[in-house]
Amino acid sequence: MREQVKWFSHHMENKLKKNDHKGGWENEDIFWLIDRLENEVEELKAAFTDYLHLNGENVSIVDESVDVANFAMMIADIARKRLS
Repeated sequence: MREQVKWFSHHMENKLKKNDHKGGWENEDIFWLIDRLENEVEELKAAFTDYLHLNGENVSIVDESVDVANFAMMIADIARKRLS
């Protein structure tokens, strides 16, 4: 596995663990998850814009990227289980 994938998947897992109290995604409506994914993409754009304009740290860019990836993973997981 590539070092970049290991690093990123570690962040994905940490974020999922922090949200374990919310329950899983297995029974979520796939269109609700797609809406959440779209919201997270907008938050990622905003984080990058803030970084460019405010010369801030890129921590929020990583966090928002992880959110985008996690919602995409949830959608793929549901598709794999329900739609195949």
